[in-house]
Amino acid sequence: MKKLLSILCALSIMVSLSSTAYAERTEPDHDPVPEPNTIFGTDERQVVTNTSQKGANAVCNLTLTFKKGNTYYTKYGTGFMYSRLNMATAGHCIWDPSLDTYVETIKIAPGDTPSGGIVAPKTVTYKSGNLHVPSQYVNNGDEDWRYDYGVVVLTQQFPSPVGYFGLDSTFTDKQYETEYLNLSGYDSKSRNQYKQRSNSKMVEVRNLDFLMKYDTQPGMSGSPIYTDDRYVVGLYNYAASSALKVGEDYTDGYNSAHKLGNDGSSTKSKFYQYLKQYYIDPE
Repeated sequence: MKKLLSILCALSIMVSLSSTAYAERTEPDHDPVPEPNTIFGTDERQVVTNTSQKGANAVCNLTLTFKKGNTYYTKYGTGFMYSRLNMATAGHCIWDPSLDTYVETIKIAPGDTPSGGIVAPKTVTYKSGNLHVPSQYVNNGDEDWRYDYGVVVLTQQFPSPVGYFGLDSTFTDKQYETEYLNLSGYDSKSRNQYKQRSNSKMVEVRNLDFLMKYDTQPGMSGSPIYTDDRYVVGLYNYAASSALKVGEDYTDGYNSAHKLGNDGSSTKSKFYQYLKQYYIDPE
């Protein structure tokens, strides 16, 4: 089942005609993607106050500009560096299912805060060589959620203190169920990076993804889910509900994330293979 109704990438969608240069901003009335966020009972997220620390310095706040006809749309998401020249994010942050178009530009701000990031942001303009999403996801209205991930390839690396995560392709289902895992991403309303760490939030581990009760807000699509030693094992994609808040015992659905690991199998997950396809070895 397609998961478009739970996409978190869009929070505040600012629209303008090209002639107005973003001077007038109105909510589009034809965009079917809601602005969901799912807080299960008490909000357990914690603001990351030092975004230059390891892990936080590899999480990126994304400002996404799409163009449909003569109208521009600004949306938000999260990404994470997995080499000095590679950033991963959700596929719907590169290809927008509601607009059926690629992003025009992505402004990448590692370790961002309301007062400014740890380094100057970079703006990447769409070209076939630097923004990638699987063809199965770019399908003009019939996007396959199983391929909702993408890669940005930079031509120049960020300076220190920006870091990057490792990737763990051998993470097992048992580890997903029992190990402490972290989710870090950006709330686009506040521009704060939030982190949550728990091993009691995993509800179900499935073949391609896992379900969880992490608290999330719009803008957190593309957030890394990683171990304490900073190895990414998942990518957050979809919220449980479009409601502002649900009860702790909510059972109608859960947040879901792509699995990077593949239960220790010698055959790597398609998600991991895709990230490695564009991987540039850090020097």
